[in-house]
Amino acid sequence: MQYLNRWYEVFEPIQVSGSPSGLSLPGEAAVLIPVTAESDPQLILTRRAMHLASHPGQVSFPGGMWEQADVGLHDTAVRETEEEIGVPASAVKLVAGLNRRVSRNGVGVTPFAGLVDAAITPVASPDEIDAIFHVPLSYFFEQAPQRIDRIERNGVRYHMPAWFWQEHEIWGLTALILAEFCGRVCSHPQGPGEWAMKTLEERL
Repeated sequence: MQYLNRWYEVFEPIQVSGSPSGLSLPGEAAVLIPVTAESDPQLILTRRAMHLASHPGQVSFPGGMWEQADVGLHDTAVRETEEEIGVPASAVKLVAGLNRRVSRNGVGVTPFAGLVDAAITPVASPDEIDAIFHVPLSYFFEQAPQRIDRIERNGVRYHMPAWFWQEHEIWGLTALILAEFCGRVCSHPQGPGEWAMKTLEERL
């Protein structure tokens, strides 16, 4: 699947230099969808530490809450990635921003997709992360979600996908973001596989 090493070509390049300085975004959060820049790109995921008050033990993208020093939410995503898994900003190339979503706790979360230098070895911060693992990006194009949870929240119905990789369950907000990401990548006419070519609505 040589196409996958150019997955980022389906996105418009993200413009971060023009982000307004001093933007006030209290209560907002951002995550990075980190994909290694190599011929067989790998998605980097984390498992949150069990001692955390929020979402302990769940699989997630690196990320966190906006802080005053952040230029914008893209800055938040990159800073938090360095803090949580030791990947420096210099090793990340942002390529796209995805749709803002609201977590079950009412926090707005904006995802950013980024290419990560494949030579970098992520190192978990024990204060926040129990484990770091890689999943081939191709897995999500070849494998439909193993489970679909149908939930209702604040009067709105959601179809929540879940994937399993080794001992890890990828579900919840992380899986919703991942499904959108795959949908964007698969909009390319050379996207791989029947599963990949389905619409996001059909998947969920």
